[in-house]
Amino acid sequence: LAERSLKLLEPLPGDNETVGKFTECTKAVLCNRYIDYALSDKCNPDLAEMKLTEPPKDRHVLDELCRNDPDFLVDGPHSEADAVLMSRLKDFFLQNYPNNTVPKVLVLSLSGGVDSMTHLYLLSKLQRSLGFKLVACHIRHSNRDDAKQELQWVTYVTGRLGV
Repeated sequence: LAERSLKLLEPLPGDNETVGKFTECTKAVLCNRYIDYALSDKCNPDLAEMKLTEPPKDRHVLDELCRNDPDFLVDGPHSEADAVLMSRLKDFFLQNYPNNTVPKVLVLSLSGGVDSMTHLYLLSKLQRSLGFKLVACHIRHSNRDDAKQELQWVTYVTGRLGV
């Protein structure tokens, strides 16, 4: 699909404004088709078979602090400091999106590492109180040995957090 797409996107001889617009529109269509394919069960058969209710067995891709208790990623202990942090984050959003202009949808790029998983957790808690929908976008790099395990954990945690 990628090779066919590249051939279709090669500039045409005598390219003019109309052809240029057509080419741009075609890029968008091909991009949408590729995204649809990349998200399909054909491209990710292991994801289609995965049970979101059970944590994956392989924990080596998790941060050391979470390996013994992977549900800590979802149901960690709550303290007064947590409440203060969430209050400050909510205030931050309301200050930066005045007059109730918080986006309806927020997309989070999610690698599965500590930083992005922390952002996932915090934003998932904020989405309820601020009324936005959080969407996680994880790119599976199949050339990496841990890609499948990372995908499984990201899928499990996002499912548990309602993202």
